[in-house]
Amino acid sequence: MRRAGEDERFSRRERADATPTVGVMDIPLIAGTASTVVFAVSNLPMLRKALRTRDVSSYSLPSMAMINVANAAYSLYVFSLPVGPIWALHTFYVVSCAIMLVLCLGQRHASDAARRAERPNAAAAGAKRGAPEPLLVPGRLVGGRSR
Repeated sequence: MRRAGEDERFSRRERADATPTVGVMDIPLIAGTASTVVFAVSNLPMLRKALRTRDVSSYSLPSMAMINVANAAYSLYVFSLPVGPIWALHTFYVVSCAIMLVLCLGQRHASDAARRAERPNAAAAGAKRGAPEPLLVPGRLVGGRSR
């Protein structure tokens, strides 16, 4: 039955003067948004430390590479979904994992360059002490005694 002043086209939920309620479909959106914020905030200390110290020696380069490849493949799925909290969360993961990969590659490059720089210095230091570095040749030792 219709009350005075009420249009039959609108139910109580659709009326402008109706009390706002959380719909059943809003609960997953709220949960997704909350979990996105929690997951992103929980990763910020790791990222902050890695960016500040540039020390990512505890991370495996192959693991970081695989994570980034998996993120790229998973992006095909995520970005086919309607825009929502999952887009924000996945974008955060893609960016943070890419940053970690770049830091790992930079640290690997720096440590390789440091090792290459030390090798000539180590050989020169050994020569100064009078202990020449022997060269290994199959079947005999050059610069020392034959086998």
